[in-house]
Amino acid sequence: MVPDGSYGGLLERDPELAAAAHAVDELVAGATAGGPVRGGILVYRGEAGIGKTTLLREIRRTARDRCTVLTARGGETLTSVPFHVTRQLLQPALDRFDEEDVRLLCGGHFDLLAPALGLAPPPSSSAAPADPQGVRDGLAKLLERLADRLRDRPPVLLVDDAHWADAESLAWLDAFTRIRRDRRLPALVVLAHRPLPEGPRRTGVPAVLAALADRAVVTLGLHALTPEATAALARDTLGGHADEPFCRELWTVTSGNPYETVELLAKARDRMLEPVAGSASLLRGLGAEARGGGLVARLEELGVGPTQLARAIAVLGADSTPDLLASLAGMSESEVAQHTELLRQARIVTTRADREAQNGRGPGKPTGPDAGPRAEDAPAPAATREPAHPKPLHPSPAPTHLEFAHPLIASAVYGSMSPAARTAMHGRAAWALTGAGHGPAAVSRHLLEVHPDEDEDIVDQLRAAADEHLAVGAPDAARRCLERALAEPPGPDSYARVLYELGCASLLTAPAATVRHLSSALELPGLDDGLRIDATYRLAQALAHNNQLREAARVLAAEAVRTPPGTDRRRLQAANFMYEGFQAAEEDGPARSRRLADLTAHFTGADNSERALLTVRGFDAMMRGEPADEVVRLCDLALVDGIPARGLG
Repeated sequence: MVPDGSYGGLLERDPELAAAAHAVDELVAGATAGGPVRGGILVYRGEAGIGKTTLLREIRRTARDRCTVLTARGGETLTSVPFHVTRQLLQPALDRFDEEDVRLLCGGHFDLLAPALGLAPPPSSSAAPADPQGVRDGLAKLLERLADRLRDRPPVLLVDDAHWADAESLAWLDAFTRIRRDRRLPALVVLAHRPLPEGPRRTGVPAVLAALADRAVVTLGLHALTPEATAALARDTLGGHADEPFCRELWTVTSGNPYETVELLAKARDRMLEPVAGSASLLRGLGAEARGGGLVARLEELGVGPTQLARAIAVLGADSTPDLLASLAGMSESEVAQHTELLRQARIVTTRADREAQNGRGPGKPTGPDAGPRAEDAPAPAATREPAHPKPLHPSPAPTHLEFAHPLIASAVYGSMSPAARTAMHGRAAWALTGAGHGPAAVSRHLLEVHPDEDEDIVDQLRAAADEHLAVGAPDAARRCLERALAEPPGPDSYARVLYELGCASLLTAPAATVRHLSSALELPGLDDGLRIDATYRLAQALAHNNQLREAARVLAAEAVRTPPGTDRRRLQAANFMYEGFQAAEEDGPARSRRLADLTAHFTGADNSERALLTVRGFDAMMRGEPADEVVRLCDLALVDGIPARGLG
């Protein structure tokens, strides 16, 4: 039965589904005609349980015969995992292509983008960190090229629970949706998330979601079901004889929340409750089992094993495979299978087979005229590959991943654990993932939740994770790891190095924090000469970024005095002279120019430290009005074959 007021089998979602249908039609029409692309952004907002996931599932069903549907979901415990949503969306699409084609789609930047996508390991820690903006813009261009290659089946990106998406993925989507000033994107991006915090000063993820909504074709808020729709749903589930008092009480108990309504009706059906006025008083008690403490009590009624398994799923999240669950929950895989079945029957967890059934197809069932592989038939989001230990571009099917039937259940189960129990399980999860061969970055989200305990091994793992995050262009994720490593805390031999690494990680995003961390590192023992030089140079950069040019010049001069003559001292001197010259009001500019001229008088441009000082000297000579021949001579010495020397910067 499809009640009146429904669209595509969903109750009271006509405007929302009609908007999506129109957007898909526009996208396909533009691709088919070979003219301008006509994609865009759609945003759906609504409270938990209001039906966002069901709505996206229906949009996926209606679009998949004409479009390449790519899906992803944010996770409450996965917000710290950089590019988690990006990998869910792009890995299945890229698995359609061979490696040569993937490299072409990356536009010559495969080595930069592949680690962020989980297609290749990150560079070694000795390599320079990836530029976050370069990664972000490169991924945006990759999606644009991918959309062009898929023009016969243009891409539709569906992101559920976008309020829990990682910041790096949202920054990528933000960059992609700014590609076209006319807002005609080569793909359709559909976001579903809970209402944003009120107020003009949003930051982080809410700020990016608000910016995306500002560029959306349409933003729609999902409303609760009316009493009439609730009654229609009750009669469809329990029979046409459900009377008005029963239906009215059902709506009162659930406030028209679709998730709670469906759950309450399922319980009433399971208990063979007659949908009549005499049973209406029982609904309130049954409804309490669908949320919060009532849901947890219902879980605990299943027994210790299922409860422990559900808690393990809440902690592992996207890594909830049978082997890892068995390790974390302390049970055999056969016990995991047995308890999983109980949780499935209680509608607490689902498997990939369950999700395929919901989407209207069974495993391996053809889904289109050509019955060929599609991106939307790829492994569930939990099967995305991490960058530290990537698999081949065409992996074998992933093991069965378990996930909760609804985010409300995940939140309730995770929140029901005591802080001590939650911390202990995160610690065991880190151990289990490490034992299973997962890299430091994958383990780090659990280590972030473990209480500090002066464990040098944890410090080392978090530092290694920070290296991996920096290598994929995620400095904020690296900063979180290093801040947690500092809280452990590190031993006296490594404390200064962790401060140095933290200062470097925050250089691009928080210069004030960089100044604090690097200043502290330079005051402590533990940095070798090379690191002291680099820490001083970066500290000066951060001070200059904060418009503290005089202080930048001072710290460089002080370190230059304690540094033996040679390349390192000249590097510090070059930066010192540069920042002194950049000051709006120098105390004695002519004296500085004389010192610079005397220092470089016999330089030949033998190495980059000499070339850097000659560059500053040439600029100063030009600004002071010295003869043009002298300025040209200095510049020639600073260049190699007429261009700046490689590595000079």
